[in-house]
Amino acid sequence: MATATVADLRDLEYEATRAMDFGGARYLHVLVPCPLGWGSSPADTIKVARLATECGLFPVFEAETGQVVSSTPIRHRMPVTDYLRIQARYAHLFRPAERTEIIAKLQAAADRNIARFDLSPERPRLPAPATPATLGGQRS
Repeated sequence: MATATVADLRDLEYEATRAMDFGGARYLHVLVPCPLGWGSSPADTIKVARLATECGLFPVFEAETGQVVSSTPIRHRMPVTDYLRIQARYAHLFRPAERTEIIAKLQAAADRNIARFDLSPERPRLPAPATPATLGGQRS
């Protein structure tokens, strides 16, 4: 099981390829914003997907046998309001008056995701895996 977004096509390709290594059922949850249904500009599709991950509402992770085995940290943490405001489907949260209690609950859910999936931008980074190029070898 893995999640991915159209905001990071390399990761999406990696997750799809990796899923083929497993036997049996596989599940890949891909966030693809719908401009018409979500009330956002088609030009903002990648931005909406990126904001979903960077605010913590859509964590990008992999799980095997029910256990999270890896997650993609947030590069630049954003408040959920940035994700909500860009979409007309959430206009009722801001007009005629801002619904701060609902927005606070959404922010709390995003914060829980960030903690649960270890998405904090401040988390220590693991070194990149060794490749022939980084080991001084020649590529074939």
